[in-house]
Formats: sequence, C-alpha cells, structure tokens
Amino acid sequence: MAKLSAIRLSDHFVKNLNFRPGGLADEAFTTPTTTVGAYILSNDRPGTKHKLSRLTHAEGIQSFICLPLASHASRLGVVYFYRKDRDFFLPDEIEILNTFAHLAAGAIENTRLQEQTRNLAVTDSLTGLPNRRALDQRLTEERRRAQRYSKSIAVLLLDIDHFKKTNDTYGHQAGDAVLKALAQVFSRQIRDVDFVARYGGEEFMLILPETDMVGSKLVAERIRRAVAAESIRLPEGQEIGVTASLGIACYPLCGDTDETLLAHADQALYTAKQEGRNRVCLYREILKVLLEEKPSHIVELLKQSLENIQPIVTAMSSKGAFFQNHTHIVQQTAEQLAESLNLSQSDRGNLRLASQLHDVGMIVIPDEVLNKRDPLSPQEWDLIKQHSTTAADYLEQVPALQHIAPLVRYHHERYDGSGYPDGLKGDQTPYLARVLAVADAYGTMVSQWPGRTAKTVEQARAELIAGAGTQFDPKVVAAFTKASAVK
Repeated sequence: MAKLSAIRLSDHFVKNLNFRPGGLADEAFTTPTTTVGAYILSNDRPGTKHKLSRLTHAEGIQSFICLPLASHASRLGVVYFYRKDRDFFLPDEIEILNTFAHLAAGAIENTRLQEQTRNLAVTDSLTGLPNRRALDQRLTEERRRAQRYSKSIAVLLLDIDHFKKTNDTYGHQAGDAVLKALAQVFSRQIRDVDFVARYGGEEFMLILPETDMVGSKLVAERIRRAVAAESIRLPEGQEIGVTASLGIACYPLCGDTDETLLAHADQALYTAKQEGRNRVCLYREILKVLLEEKPSHIVELLKQSLENIQPIVTAMSSKGAFFQNHTHIVQQTAEQLAESLNLSQSDRGNLRLASQLHDVGMIVIPDEVLNKRDPLSPQEWDLIKQHSTTAADYLEQVPALQHIAPLVRYHHERYDGSGYPDGLKGDQTPYLARVLAVADAYGTMVSQWPGRTAKTVEQARAELIAGAGTQFDPKVVAAFTKASAVK
C-alpha cells in the first residue's frame, strides 16, 4: 500500500488521507486470504465499526467500501469505492465490486510477473547486477549516443585475479561470496550515469559515458585499489582479500563499434594479467608497444578491418602529445580543402583516409627522436624523412588501401622538385598528394612540437601563401586561402 491513486477526490482529501494501524484499509489488507468476498464497510450507521472521519464528511462522502486486492495467497493492496448519495451499498453492487477487485488483482499480478520475468532476463541472479544481455543493449545505446553528440565513452573490462584458486581453496560458495561482495564495491565506486554488469564468470564490465582515456584510467585505478582494500567475509567466517586486473578501450579512439571496443578492452585486460595482474592497461598503450615491436602488425590490423584505422592512429599519436592535435587538424583541413576544391566524393574519401594515415610510418621512429627538443642530427632527420615511404609500403600491402599509398608516399614532395622521397616536380606529384601536402604543412605549423612554438593561424596562412609555387601547388594554396577566409 505504498502507492495511492484517487479519482474524483479533492487534492485536500488525498493529501490529508492517512492509513493507521487497525484502520479500515489495514483490516481489509490483513483479512485472511482464504476469506472469499471479504470487504469492510464504513459509514455512520449504528453498529458500524469504522465510522466516517471528519475529513470524509467534509468531502461529502456518505459511505465507503474497502476490498482487498488478493491474488492466490498474497495481498497486493486494497481498493476503495465511495458513495455521496447514500450511506450503504446494495448486495448486487458489492458482488460486482468484489468481481472487479478480483479481476484487478489478477491484472496487477500478471503485470508484476511480466516485470519480474523481464528483470530476470536482464539480471544476473547471483550478484543482482545487469547481465550480459543488458550490457550489450546498454553498450549499443551509449555508443550511439556518443556518436550522435560527438562524445567519448570508456569500456572497462575487469577480471578477478586467481579466482579459480579461490574456488579451489575455499569452495564455490566462497567464490560466490567474492562475486557478490565485489559487485557492491563496483556499485559504490561509479556515478549514477555509469553502468556496471556481470560480463561472465569472474569478469565484470563498466561503461563510463562521456569519459576519455585519462578519466577512465583514474576510475579504473580507483576501482582496482578499492578491490584490493576490500575484506570479504566467506560463508564459514574467514575473511580474505582479492585483487583485480582491468583493461580499457575508449570510443572512438580505440574503436567505433561494440565488437571492436569489447575486443580491444579484452586485449588490454589480457596484457594486464600477463604483466603481473592487479594493474590497469589502456588499449592505446599496449597497441603502441605492439606496433613498435612489430610494425608489420599495422598491415595485419588494416587487413582485418578498416575500423582499426582509428586505434592505429591513436596508438601512433601516443608517441608524442603533438601528434594528437596534428592528425586531427590535418584531417579537418583536408576536408575544408576538399570542399573548396569541389572534389568528387571518391576523391574526398581517399583524401580523408590519407590524412588519417599519412604519419603511421612514424611508428618505427624512436620516441626520443620524435620528442627531441634540440635540433635533429642529419642521421635523425634522414630517419624522420623515411616515414612517408614506410607508411606507403604498409598501405600497398592492404588491398582496400593500395589506392591511397601514392598520396601518403608523396605528400612531402615540393612543387619545385626539392622535396622527398623522389624529388617530384609540379604535376608529377599526384594531385591529392599536393592537397595533402598543404593540409599537413598547416597542421604542422599550428601544432606545438618539441622545442618549437606553434604558429598562429594568421602566421601559418602567410607561410603557405609565401610557399605557393615553390613548396606548394599555387591552386591548392588559393583554395586554402579561400576556405580559411570563409571560415
């Protein structure tokens, strides 16, 4: 009887109505369920147990009947009917009202059972957390929302360390106690907008909306410490502690589909466990190490799916903070140039891909060279200049990307023939490579690089204009000038 609904009664009456122990509603609700057709009357007739209250009189009511809403062996609530025209109910009326109460109780019970069935379908029976089915649905919802509003989300996959050993040592009931206790720990560590579910076995997953890699790692570390600090009481009275490992993948930098995010979070988790457990690993960090150790893995990933472009670019960009803004600016500038040059949809798509992948060859260059603040030595500069051919060599091995390999290979050629790698001049350089050259140069100038201050938009624009005809195709620079003027 926690909820009250009323029809055609004043707000004053509803607001001041109360249900006291031993009162009309209490008696109707506690009547034994075996009592068929039970009801309680209220009026001012002699001998009536429940007299009308002052509030009821003020409402103009002359009689009440209260019937229990009973289903099988349980009481669901009560229902009141009232009359303002007389102080009694006829037997036929009472019979009809009893039938109504019985039907209403059945409908309520069916609704409750349907709700329970729906809850059971998406709830893990042991921990009370949402299950894998609910998780899959929520992940899709959050990813689509993040895509719609250009937001990020973080996916955290957590595994309890040495859980099998806990089961083998203390028994499966102890393992269940650990799972239930940690479910509570996770719930205490997250925001209301976050989502935690049992992923399966001893694995849990958390979805953190509008959370980037930095924020997600902070949350993951907080959860890891909370798990390690928790003292878990087992059914037989012992107290034990456990630890957990976590892997993180973020949308869109680590993948832009549910399957990719889950797979990459799982790879990060695997690395966390391989490196000693009780730690947090970001997919971006482990992919960077993997690609540095085996650069050819770029080809393997791109052959698997072009959805791996963004994770590869993200891993490469972690070699230096300047890359993160640079790649984004180059892609954005290339799109503006494509619009100004009125490129075909096919050329726009090729330019977009090339702008994303033009620097992936940097993966083979040591971080200390890329982050060096002093002037580069001739040997180091030669190493840097190899990145365009290295990237193009990777792309030529990927059937779906072979056509953009020349754009990447030649985006550092100069219009006067003094560029690299082949010293191409003028129209010898593919047209879209000349477009990419302008976008890349602009992105380089306005980005903060080690030992060099970023130029202003006006300074970068002036340098592009000054380089028209020598370093850059004059027509492309003119298109940039037009586009930047409109902007």
